[in-house]
Amino acid sequence: MTSALSVPRRIASIAAAGMLAMTFTACAAPESGFSAAERTASPVPLGSTTDSVSPPQPAPGRTVEAVVPADAGDLRGVRIAVVVPDEGATSRALQEGLRGFAEVSGLVVEEFVATGDAASVDAAFAQALEAEPHIVVGLGAGAVDVFAYNSSQWLDQDFLLLGAQVAEPTSNVAAVIWQGATSRGSGAPADGDLEDTAITPSRAAEAVSVGLATVMSGESGIVLHLPA
Repeated sequence: MTSALSVPRRIASIAAAGMLAMTFTACAAPESGFSAAERTASPVPLGSTTDSVSPPQPAPGRTVEAVVPADAGDLRGVRIAVVVPDEGATSRALQEGLRGFAEVSGLVVEEFVATGDAASVDAAFAQALEAEPHIVVGLGAGAVDVFAYNSSQWLDQDFLLLGAQVAEPTSNVAAVIWQGATSRGSGAPADGDLEDTAITPSRAAEAVSVGLATVMSGESGIVLHLPA
């Protein structure tokens, strides 16, 4: 079997360009992330005199405000392997949203479900890599630790976290968070209060839409914040 390292990270050619249109606005904060107060400040549009990048792109490690694409687009042929860390209510909500998004977009999803303990999450992560997907996706706080520890060892593989983030993302790890779903795992405090009720199927569908659009446009290593 071909190693997951052979899977190209840059897969923008797979998706239609229209699906990838997304608006980023960067927040003025250090690369390590934002406090809740800093995130509510007025964003500075990329490409302004404050952040002159051409074409406009957020710097690696930044948290940026994101706009959900209006259309899921046609993602037939795009394969993701999903690490489901447990069978709890938040994982089920994230699964439901992701599955609903996949139904309308044609995204191919393969799930690897763990039982909540560290060893089973590690095993699910390894199985997801062996599936050789375009993107390995982790659902929620329970997936953070294994992604934080292992993603730096697979720099040619794209990773995406939904409803959680790694404290220090490498260039191949993107994350989508929103108020109440900002866990950084066991290694760092969450970015604000965590609320299980904030993790809903509709939020999960928005998160996967934003996350896939970002990674497939060639951007990663950033944290995307969904507005309230």
